[in-house]
Amino acid sequence: MSNDIEIKNYYEYYEKNSDDGINRLFYAIMYRNWQEVAKYIENKQCNWDDIKEQKYKNTDITIEDCFQEKSPNNAYRDLDFLCHPKNQIIYQKICEQFGDEFKNIKCNYEFCNYDDKRFCKIDGERKSVFDVFWDGNQPVLNIKYFEKQTLAAKQVMKNNCSMVLDEVGTGKTVCGIYTIQQVIQENINSDDKSDGIRILVICPYNKREDWHNDILRQLGLESNIINQSDDGETIRKRSKIKSRAYIYISGNIGGKGNGNDNQLKKAFLGNWDLVIIDECHNCFDSYSEVKAKRVLMLTATPIVSKSDEIRNFLNYKSRMSSIINGMGMNKKINPIEKRLSNNDDIYTCYFKEDIFDNVKIKRDIRFIECERTEKRDEWFYKLRYEKDFFSAVFSDQDDEILSRKCDSIFGHTFNVEKNNKLDILCDIIFARNNFTEYSRDSFIVFCETTDTVDLIYERLSANYSGDLMIGKMYSNIAEIKNHRSNKANILQKLKGNIRNGKRSVLIITGKSGGTGINLGEFTGVIHYELPFTSNELEQRFGRIERADNLIEIERNETRTSICNKMIFLINNSNEKNDFITNRMLYYAVNKIRITARYMPIRNTVLFHPEYIKRVVENGKSIWKSLKEVLEKNSDMFSELNDYLKYEKAKKETVSILNKSKINQQKSLEDRITDFLENTTGQQADDIELIRKFREKITNTQNVFHHTKSVFKANDTDSYEWYGGLLRDYIEYYLFMETTLKYWGQMDSNKFPELTTDEENTTIENADNRDTSGDSKKLEDKLDEIIQSWGESEELKETVNGKIEKMITSLEKMNSNNTLNYSGIFYIDKNNQIQNIVFD
Repeated sequence: MSNDIEIKNYYEYYEKNSDDGINRLFYAIMYRNWQEVAKYIENKQCNWDDIKEQKYKNTDITIEDCFQEKSPNNAYRDLDFLCHPKNQIIYQKICEQFGDEFKNIKCNYEFCNYDDKRFCKIDGERKSVFDVFWDGNQPVLNIKYFEKQTLAAKQVMKNNCSMVLDEVGTGKTVCGIYTIQQVIQENINSDDKSDGIRILVICPYNKREDWHNDILRQLGLESNIINQSDDGETIRKRSKIKSRAYIYISGNIGGKGNGNDNQLKKAFLGNWDLVIIDECHNCFDSYSEVKAKRVLMLTATPIVSKSDEIRNFLNYKSRMSSIINGMGMNKKINPIEKRLSNNDDIYTCYFKEDIFDNVKIKRDIRFIECERTEKRDEWFYKLRYEKDFFSAVFSDQDDEILSRKCDSIFGHTFNVEKNNKLDILCDIIFARNNFTEYSRDSFIVFCETTDTVDLIYERLSANYSGDLMIGKMYSNIAEIKNHRSNKANILQKLKGNIRNGKRSVLIITGKSGGTGINLGEFTGVIHYELPFTSNELEQRFGRIERADNLIEIERNETRTSICNKMIFLINNSNEKNDFITNRMLYYAVNKIRITARYMPIRNTVLFHPEYIKRVVENGKSIWKSLKEVLEKNSDMFSELNDYLKYEKAKKETVSILNKSKINQQKSLEDRITDFLENTTGQQADDIELIRKFREKITNTQNVFHHTKSVFKANDTDSYEWYGGLLRDYIEYYLFMETTLKYWGQMDSNKFPELTTDEENTTIENADNRDTSGDSKKLEDKLDEIIQSWGESEELKETVNGKIEKMITSLEKMNSNNTLNYSGIFYIDKNNQIQNIVFD
């Protein structure tokens, strides 16, 4: 059999090359194009009695046969498919047109194999209705495909494996469908059908129904969703029937917390004809024992950086080799070295512009600043210094969430009188005040925590409008205001409401809705809370920026671009450093260095004019002000030296205390007291050092008075406050330096000591949202920089030189505010930023 896929969309071909006779209706029914069926009936004004006995060409196959007959491999009959709840509206319309008798017809429930010969004779050989329409080919039903979406299937048939790295929203599921089609077709053409064919799809738990529906819709095949408690029973019962294709869908195993533990038992690990692993960056170790003749991996975000390792393409290649018991090791996965692959490769890395000709991707990005409660600074810094940095940063995206976090830790009452951010969200959703432009838009509101989802849902529901369908979804929760809903139907209901000309809003966590689901009917994404990485940000965009939308543009020659709305609800900076106030925005956009070293990625926000303007204007203001203050206040360098000495003494003190048997859970002051009260067995030098350090702690009042008026941070006078502020500005410098290199405004040939260390501070791990270790890594990195400064004899020259370098780089942006860069780029082997520009 040829390795090239030959998929024929017979209905489209026949529609263009025939008259508008009865045969066109046959094709419309067989390809489940119900709109075309309704259109034909309406134009011809025919009822069921007039048409049910009509025959296809020179055969005995009738219209009624087409509705009643079961398709290959025991799939739904066309009538069952038409009666499905999601087709309720069109089914009722066809029933009204055909009349009451059509409602009463039943499917033929006699089991029929693909090669059933009971229908008619053509050229002396009896063939089934499906042989007639499909010419012996396993079909792809009622879907427009693009040639590049078939490349992965060609690679699988030739090399037994492929990894699809196409960007979010390009139709990776379509690549999987074509691969299934080709494997089944090979079996149909084979003389050996003794064992039947077995296909396993491993996917995120919340995508199992989507895969089931897509396989049914596009291939006409039934599949089996494996439940958590199945333990392989479904496979044992069904896999022994000959001449059949069996497709099983399982949630990723090992994904604790989302109801899919132990999805694959030993019965599932046997030798499959094809295994498809969707979102293969998740639960990577869970499918390590699966064995198959062929494997297809799908993910838009493959590069995962954990605390102690980076998972890259070598890891995926090794895993594919293990699954298929050996693979040609001379095959590379390197989309930077060779971005556009061919049949001989084992990967694809397409962007939407690669697949859909003459389509431009745009995003209507808007940053909306929200006022904060007056107590925000007090709460934030209390949480930061008494708990940890990342707890404060994650909680700081909403006043009520911040107050609840403080309540849970400190046991006090932190009341929010007015949540301005939530007020603005309501104005956007209900198109009030300054946001009437959104009166026709349907939004997905993304949050990071379930508490925030509940908070927003309750507030929006209190202002409920009958024309607006409001839903929330996370974990096992799925609700729609004033509608009966569950996890199985919530998305269909929300999308159906939009198709009926109304508006829908879905409030969801990034963990539950950031990957996999297709919500192309929605027109906008609102980031109420931001994720930590750019990978997660792009995944959110991909929920509405879908291949289906691009196909419609391809068919409509008057449109050449797709433009969805992306709204960022962020904190008002209140004349402070915007980076310090909105860290999550800059983390989400900027944390891409590791991924960009392995593959081209899209990061539209990083190169968006509004984002550039925001970063540059704030940067100029901050660094110029800091330069002026340092020039006018020479005491500040003396204060900085005092702090550096304090940090050195603190580090030595903590090291001594850690060697003692004193409880490390106590505060530093309490540990010092315990140490000095029990000096037996302690070295005299250690005792003296700790005594001096305690004196330094108690003599810090009215220090750093120059700094307070400039940085406008907390009012507390202490070394700890000053140290936190210093860390803020060093971290800001790291961010600015890296960003300006992306924009070509700073030297990219080497990364000096003040450059983000990807092993220490980059977190590109969608599986693990525990940031406790990341806080320590960031603090360790900043400690390292601070220690190097403390040992410098030319501290003033070092600091002034870096600030001057930053100001000079920012000034270059004056003549280059609109960068001639695409949103797709990578870092080459020479450490240079390379941008991909489409014609």
